[in-house]
Amino acid sequence: AKDRRMIKTEAALRAADGSPVVVVDRQSGKRKVEVMQQQGGGGKTDFVEITPIGAGREVGRSCILLKFKGKTIMLDCGIHPGYSGIAALPYFDLVDPESIDLLLVSHFHLDHAAGLPYFLANTDFKGKVYMTHPTKAIYKLILQDYVKVSSISVEETLYTEQELLDSMPRIDGINYHQVVHHKSIKFWAYNAGHVLGAAMFMIEIAGVKILYTGDYSRREDRHLMSAETPEVKPDVLIVEATYGVQSLQPVMDREKRFTQLVHDIVRRGGRCLIPVFALGRAQELLLILDEYWQKTPALRHVPIYYASALAKKCMHVYRTYINMMNNRIRTQAQVANPFHFHHIQNLRGADQLDANVGPCVVMASPGMLQNGTSRVLFERWCTNKKNGCIIPGYCVEGTLAKEIMGEPSEITAISGLRIPLNCSVHYISFSAHADFTETSEFIEILKPPHVVLVHGEKHEMARLANALKRRYTDNSVRISTPANCQTVELEFRADISARSVGKIAESAPVDGQHIAGLVVRRDFSYQVMATSDLPSYTPLSVSSVQQRLTVPFRQSYKTLLHFLAQLYDVRPLNEQDAEDDEDEVVAHASKKQRTSATGSSDKTAKKRTKTKDSDGSVVQLGPVLVVQDAVQVAVYRTRVLDSDAKDEDVASGVRKVAADHVVLTWQSDPVDDMLADSIVAVVMNIEAHPGAAKLIGVVHGDHCHHDHEHEHEHGQEEEKKKKPSAKAKQEKEDPNDIHWDSGDEEADELLKALEARHCAVQKLRKQKGPNVDEEKKKQQQPSKEADSGDNNDDDDGDGVQSMALDDEKKKNKNKNEKEEAERLALTKQQLLRLQHSLLCHFEKSSLNPDERTLSVHLDGSDALVSPSDLSVQSTDAELKVRIEAILQRFIANEVFLFTASSAEAATATTNAN
Repeated sequence: AKDRRMIKTEAALRAADGSPVVVVDRQSGKRKVEVMQQQGGGGKTDFVEITPIGAGREVGRSCILLKFKGKTIMLDCGIHPGYSGIAALPYFDLVDPESIDLLLVSHFHLDHAAGLPYFLANTDFKGKVYMTHPTKAIYKLILQDYVKVSSISVEETLYTEQELLDSMPRIDGINYHQVVHHKSIKFWAYNAGHVLGAAMFMIEIAGVKILYTGDYSRREDRHLMSAETPEVKPDVLIVEATYGVQSLQPVMDREKRFTQLVHDIVRRGGRCLIPVFALGRAQELLLILDEYWQKTPALRHVPIYYASALAKKCMHVYRTYINMMNNRIRTQAQVANPFHFHHIQNLRGADQLDANVGPCVVMASPGMLQNGTSRVLFERWCTNKKNGCIIPGYCVEGTLAKEIMGEPSEITAISGLRIPLNCSVHYISFSAHADFTETSEFIEILKPPHVVLVHGEKHEMARLANALKRRYTDNSVRISTPANCQTVELEFRADISARSVGKIAESAPVDGQHIAGLVVRRDFSYQVMATSDLPSYTPLSVSSVQQRLTVPFRQSYKTLLHFLAQLYDVRPLNEQDAEDDEDEVVAHASKKQRTSATGSSDKTAKKRTKTKDSDGSVVQLGPVLVVQDAVQVAVYRTRVLDSDAKDEDVASGVRKVAADHVVLTWQSDPVDDMLADSIVAVVMNIEAHPGAAKLIGVVHGDHCHHDHEHEHEHGQEEEKKKKPSAKAKQEKEDPNDIHWDSGDEEADELLKALEARHCAVQKLRKQKGPNVDEEKKKQQQPSKEADSGDNNDDDDGDGVQSMALDDEKKKNKNKNEKEEAERLALTKQQLLRLQHSLLCHFEKSSLNPDERTLSVHLDGSDALVSPSDLSVQSTDAELKVRIEAILQRFIANEVFLFTASSAEAATATTNAN
């Protein structure tokens, strides 16, 4: 709570390019600094949020939260060596554990890993935990010892040994350079050189790379390699600032000073205490002392004790992972075990050491004298001036090791008593942390745009930040030093791009070329690939769903073909079917045995057989149509026995075609599904407007299917249909029915529309014409009878009466001619309706099909217009004759339609329009 009250909001750091670094106070939940959006640029702006909830301007309880693109990662989960109980934990109360996707542990030291069992046992964290295999092995041993020591020396323990064991199955081990993908997060580990198994993690989210070093060392020592330099340049570097601007002694100098101090203490008859952690620097110091004792026979009588209950177990782990050490150890391992010491003895605890023992060297844990064997021995020996204590590693504020480095006159024992401090205290850093030289060189090599300093005391971190800022005055590298619970927001503007792989990438792209394939998003990156490459580049597989849809349809095959051809690219399934008669009725199978057009493929379409059953058989009309090379359309009907058929027809199997359905089949995908939906809409529209369907059927001569009555009444009618009469030939050769192709779709549509109106009226004339003629005959019959009666009564009529009759006939003839002229004329209303129909097809009453100018003019008074008032001009004589004939016929049709008085004629007019 004290640390939180001391949190201060930092000012935003802004680079020359305008991208901000914003520090957010998580305690108040508000941004203290407004983020100014950078003007211009492309792509979406996102922020990487980095929040230390431990190790922020302090050393200990390392725990960093990283958030980006909705993903949350926790880096390390340690405790503070200077505190005990809950106070030693990171600020977990500011975290939603359930939202954390990933937890990465850099190494096994308590200040980086000891909080993990508590976090897993007492929170709702459901993510994954990763660490290297050596770290996982030593993690268990170290924390088992920590639980035992804490249960003795500390009143409040964080977790039990069982909770520690329960955490082991939830941890996954990884190797160096092993790339792991988890919930769109990509990460891999580098050797950090700090202790065995220590790792630096490179994390990539949506193309943004963040490198977390943890504790690292760029110096190779006696058994470990130095930290690797990543070959990938990170966008953000989260690096430790443990030593600030301090520079450590060269390796040879500090080893020489160390061995000399040990030698001086034992030579004066004293006992030398070296507090170390059970693993890590202890192995380094054991190698140094064993080699020095081997070279110095005068010291061989002085015993060296390694007081650790984990000594044997830890050495077993080191021997297991010896290949992860440097070349020197690997070379020695080919001859003998390099960790088999000749002058080192194991000591399980302080009680095994004789109180009256003479000069000796004891290495005991823990390294900061908080408790345990090292604390007991130090309180026992610190009052004697002959004795000495050498602190070989970094010490955290609040620990006894840090306190005695100031050489106080007294210390407080575990029991609470004050005891004098008379022994000598020396500090030699064997800590495997990077100093200022190593850190500055590491940043210079990587040159990340953003550097976030963690794991350093407040003043040391501030000095390091100022030194780095002086080095990068151009702001090419921006430095941040957040405190605990403060968030650094780093702005990134990402441009979305897709990389082509597989077959699509086999040839170099050409400018303007269209690329077709699947766009696959994985880990916030995009790839374009062919469908066949999907199993090769992704864990996905390709499957297909065959759709089959049946739609009621009661119109003719030709009508459907006409409508589909107007909208789509339509072809028969087989070229052989294209040569067949479109009106051919073919039985494929019974209704129960009918297969889909796609499933039966070409064999079913080619092999046409006819089957019957007692109820009837399903037949196919015309070849299967393929629309847009995707959807197959087949027209099916059901043959049933005609109730009016004669007995001999029934015996011979004569049937009629009843209304049935259309079957659509296609391989389902978003595009083809929409195509199939549109075809269904066309079919249903034809069904909803049968008049329009009949009109199109008349245009294309589809008389046999127009009414769908008796398709096959007997064999003679079949022969007659196959052999058209001379009259039919003459009708087909009507000069007004010249099929002229203008080569222009707009002109062709005009001709089709005019012909459709003409054909509809001709059919109406056939229906109404006989009735009209009968009425005329009935009207004329009485006058004829009267004339004949007069002639019979007065065969000898005089010439005056004959002249009167001739005058009356002339008057009637003139009257009839006038009425016929009026009937063949158009009213103003009809003229406007005709002009409207023409303008629907002609823009500004003119058309240019293939550079042939066509103009249509209608002249006449407002009252009446006759066919003679029509004039057509065209540069193409054939086109002129064609349009003139059709329009004259069109005017005559309009006269007939508008003079028809019956309701049926009005309905026909509506359909024709």
